[in-house]
Amino acid sequence: MINPRAVLDAVQVILIEDATMLDCLQLTGRPIAEKAQGIIKRSTYDGIATGKSRCCIYFRPSRKTSNLLTMEDVIEIDVHVPVSRDFYAYDALQRAFSLLDERERRRKGLDPVIAYHLLRWDGQLGDLPTAQNYFCAGARFSCIVTTRNTG
Repeated sequence: MINPRAVLDAVQVILIEDATMLDCLQLTGRPIAEKAQGIIKRSTYDGIATGKSRCCIYFRPSRKTSNLLTMEDVIEIDVHVPVSRDFYAYDALQRAFSLLDERERRRKGLDPVIAYHLLRWDGQLGDLPTAQNYFCAGARFSCIVTTRNTG
């Protein structure tokens, strides 16, 4: 069974440690606490400081599969940026795709998969609601998880 906290923590760390993602979100050179406030593990855009960007990572409802022993879990990533930087939201989603999609197949050495799960790109969501004078674009990733522990 999936460990939601471990998955969200792992995705957040992957995004925080990536220089390109930090550049898209205007977080380059910022303290780790500020990076963690810019890449959060919940869906909220209220309280975005004027001119700051935010990346939200959170779960959407799971989907049933044809196999009773598995479910499809869905993670959404929304990127909120000032409207003058609108295409940086899409750049951040492209970078998330490069970092997260089928990470297990590309891993080298001891590079960990995302909390033992293989995330797959599940499509973009386009323009989403956000704060005034902001632009938001989102995308989803999914993974198949077991509904029963076997060990």
